[in-house]
Amino acid sequence: MLLYTLGVRLAINRCDFLIPVLVQSSFSVRVVHSACIMDTEQFINSIYEEQAIWNNDNLVDNLINTKSGNSTSVNSLDNTINTEISEIQQKNTTLVNDSSSNSTTVNSLDNTINTEISEIQQNNTTLVNDSSCIKHFHFKGKHLIRCEPCYAEQDIVKRYSNNKSKVPAIAQEYGTKYLLKVLNDHLSTTYHIEAIKVHKYKTLNTSEKMAITPMGKAVNQANDKLARKIGCLMIHVYNDAKKLTLSAYSFPSRVIVSQKANLFQLNGEVSNNIDDSELQYLTPHTHKDLLECIVETHQSSFVEDILNNSLALSLRCDGSVDRTQIDKMYVLMKSITLEGEEKLYFLGAEEPVERGAKGMCDALKTACVKRLGNENFNNILKKTSSLVTDGASSNVGQKSGLWTLLTNLKKTACGTEVMSPLITLWCAAHRSNLAWESVSESVPEVSLLFQKLVGLTTFFRRSGLRTRELKNIALEYNLKLLQLPKVFEVRWSQFSYTLLNNVLVSWSCLVNYFKNSSDKVHVGHFKFLTHEYNIRLMAVLADVLYIFSRYQQQLQSDDLNVISMDEKTMYIINKIEMLKSTPLIGGWVEALDKQVVINKDGSLTLNSITIKSIEIPRHKSHHKFVTQNRCLAAVKQEIVCSLQEFLKQRFSIDKNLLSIIKPFVVLSSVACIKDIHNLIGADIDLKEFSLEYDELISMENISELRKMNLIKLVKTLCGSKYFPNVCTMLARVAAAKPHSADVERLISASNLLKSPLRSTMNIETENLSLYINYNMPPLYELKDYHKLDVKHVSWCKVAKSCVPNFDDLDEKTKKVKIAYLQKKWKSLRDSYRRKCVTKSGQARTNEKPYAYSKMLDFLRPTMTNEYYDNYETESNVKDIDNEDSIQTDNEDDNSVNSDEEYGMVVGKDISDEDIFDDKEQIKRKQDCKRRKKRKNQRSGTTI
Repeated sequence: MLLYTLGVRLAINRCDFLIPVLVQSSFSVRVVHSACIMDTEQFINSIYEEQAIWNNDNLVDNLINTKSGNSTSVNSLDNTINTEISEIQQKNTTLVNDSSSNSTTVNSLDNTINTEISEIQQNNTTLVNDSSCIKHFHFKGKHLIRCEPCYAEQDIVKRYSNNKSKVPAIAQEYGTKYLLKVLNDHLSTTYHIEAIKVHKYKTLNTSEKMAITPMGKAVNQANDKLARKIGCLMIHVYNDAKKLTLSAYSFPSRVIVSQKANLFQLNGEVSNNIDDSELQYLTPHTHKDLLECIVETHQSSFVEDILNNSLALSLRCDGSVDRTQIDKMYVLMKSITLEGEEKLYFLGAEEPVERGAKGMCDALKTACVKRLGNENFNNILKKTSSLVTDGASSNVGQKSGLWTLLTNLKKTACGTEVMSPLITLWCAAHRSNLAWESVSESVPEVSLLFQKLVGLTTFFRRSGLRTRELKNIALEYNLKLLQLPKVFEVRWSQFSYTLLNNVLVSWSCLVNYFKNSSDKVHVGHFKFLTHEYNIRLMAVLADVLYIFSRYQQQLQSDDLNVISMDEKTMYIINKIEMLKSTPLIGGWVEALDKQVVINKDGSLTLNSITIKSIEIPRHKSHHKFVTQNRCLAAVKQEIVCSLQEFLKQRFSIDKNLLSIIKPFVVLSSVACIKDIHNLIGADIDLKEFSLEYDELISMENISELRKMNLIKLVKTLCGSKYFPNVCTMLARVAAAKPHSADVERLISASNLLKSPLRSTMNIETENLSLYINYNMPPLYELKDYHKLDVKHVSWCKVAKSCVPNFDDLDEKTKKVKIAYLQKKWKSLRDSYRRKCVTKSGQARTNEKPYAYSKMLDFLRPTMTNEYYDNYETESNVKDIDNEDSIQTDNEDDNSVNSDEEYGMVVGKDISDEDIFDDKEQIKRKQDCKRRKKRKNQRSGTTI
């Protein structure tokens, strides 16, 4: 098999990262071209020698002369050698001609001649010297010479010599006696020159041979075509891994559809016949092979990026069972780079073999070693400063939990080196979720309420007919209806809020569905929904969970750190405390108080529906085994207090950590340097760290640094060479994100990849796709022109360059300024389109050129004639009057420099008074200009 190194230059935007994949990946392919199969080096050489040597002499001559490093011809070499050797022989004429001289003298002469000849050849580096053309040796006291190329290529010598049956003596094994005339005659023969060509040609590598022969060129063309084809397939496979939803089994159909789409012509016929050779790699097995090629090529730079471009690393992992009941351990790595940027890397997923923390630790190590290698895994483990998991006992166990096992692994990897401490964190999102689950279980009224609500949602989700009837009622009475969610106990707080909110929004529609039915189930749901106690309890829980759900979303943010986690937790505890006395503004409790109407007879109605108000009787004595029905205020008090207490319990475990880190992160002078050093930086020199911190907090602009968030502070310090140790310590705190929400997102991506239709996908293929999805860039990034927030940021940048002290203005004034700049820009753009972009079928006019045409020419590609032929909007009509206000008195002056022109376009030189006059002044100026224009038109002059 011919191992062909794929080298394809991709002509697709943002695909440059795939070039090293194709260049470095050795993809074994069988090249079938016309009527031959390349198999061995011997076959190639046998073809090349016939075609290159006998048909392409000029090409070989040029290549040989180029590689020899000297363009001196053979004849000029001969003349040089002959001249200098003759001088040597004249000095030693007696010794050369005297055959009676003793052998010692002859040997001495031979050594002298050989030495001086070698010096001559070193000074005249030529093809002969490079090929070791002439070999001098002694045999039975005689000085003999032999031409090595002619001796090696005797078939060539016979072909070009006069005597076809006998090889000259200089080309035989024992050579011939050294005579200058014999040497000169031999070097000038045709067979010697041709033998040198063949000999030199055999030293060329395969790529050089293929570059100069017809067969080589044909093979190169075939291989280039194959490389382009495989490169296109790699792009398809890469896109599949980025999307995650595209199957390898549908890979052939997607490629064929893409090929047919490229061949489509509006008025032409597309052939339905596809060459079978085009389908040879369209298999699911090839899909996986191409994934492996892409990942293996990117892997080296991936590992290098983690090791050499990171200040701090944080390991985060979590386990999950997929749809095929396979338990897997997912591993991610959070990195703070040398520039202070945050990066997230996917390291792998692996199935635990053993139970408990030991199996989880082995699975984590196996997943990392497969992707990184054992040595690189140990190096990364040395730099890892924090570990984030959920609060399962298999993770947090002090004796044999995952935290302890990984700490021991890190000690082993460090060996005799000083180990940096491993900060272990319990995911804040898991903690908060457990707090709400505890509230649901400990308060019996809440538990009973959710049992009934789950029964209600199950009643409709199990029947499509009931759901359709419910939708018909909503359409008939014009009522709001939200889909009742599916029961999902893993994220209980999220499900609880969604369920309560949707039931309260759809309350009128649900009641109208049940009220006219005599079915026992319908009657039971109707009584539950029309009971005032249940409605008000649902409203209280909805308000509490709305605040709590916002808190959970903030805990899962990428901007969260250990310090902000504590601040947000204290805020939510105080916010919930306020609900005891004051309802949430705009919440369900407040809305219910406004909508419930008390009739004259004492009955209650809500949205024209009568609801039952039953007072809860109190027993005279407390029952030991049966819980009494409590009033709503008591239940509300217990819900709030229980939630506060459970949050405090679960977040108090970080109290010692926060008391040490918080003063350091806020750059306080009371921070304990020794405690911080022992907690997160034992491997850093304490003396240097202490001096750097003291210098930092004594700076004049320390107040500005204290206002920055943690990531921005790290970025700022990364740009300075004076605080490397402080920057590293802060980066370690920033890398320790106190949540594993990113691992949960990874698990969701894995479930999306391994769908029920792809349940047989093995874990290796899953790892390859997730690696590309997480660690490699996208094929193409769409512009964010449609995003209003991105537009607003861009216009703020423009306003900063045009408006003095823009940042100091209030928000309302900023909006006015930006709106006026947008109006000016729109007028400039439309004026350019009308005057400089010719419509299809319209002849060019002889009007004078537009003043800003050169500066606005970048707009021309976006203003195609096809798009603007029938372009007519109200804004065009409104901005016609503003067109004259844009023209300047010196628009015919071509000597204006580019800086001034640019300033006039973007408003750089427009005064503050001209830009920010109020609307009435602007309108008066425009009316004045219009009156002047009409007056000049009536008088026959123009402005």
